Amino acid sequence: MFKKDYLLRMVQFFFDALRKILNNIEKGEVNIATDQIGQLYELLGESSDFFLNTDIDKLLDFLKGEGDNALKKVSMVGELLYLDSLVKENTESKKLFLKKAILLLEYYLSNSNEYSFELNGKLLKMKKELNYL
Repeated sequence: MFKKDYLLRMVQFFFDALRKILNNIEKGEVNIATDQIGQLYELLGESSDFFLNTDIDKLLDFLKGEGDNALKKVSMVGELLYLDSLVKENTESKKLFLKKAILLLEYYLSNSNEYSFELNGKLLKMKKELNYL
């Protein structure tokens, strides 16, 4: 029970941090958002380079190795990669992060018991952004 409560709090903390990052991006505080993104990568135990340079199958294997909460972690990393794509200035990096975010979030939707209109809408927006680049 204690472990489950701890993990739920960590997931909530992570998503709260993602909301703060998005708020900073929307306010134009990209440097602050970039620092916060880096801190979340550290919390996940890897750098943004790891997530950028690791192919999607190996990335899913890495995330699945996390046990019971692997699917939630897939969602968390997908959301983080999306936010990271928003602050990237290099178009190729932006595309790579967007592609991986889309694949991870689609994987999450197809393997979870949840259906989210919000996440489906976000995926459509992400795909439009990717096609625009």
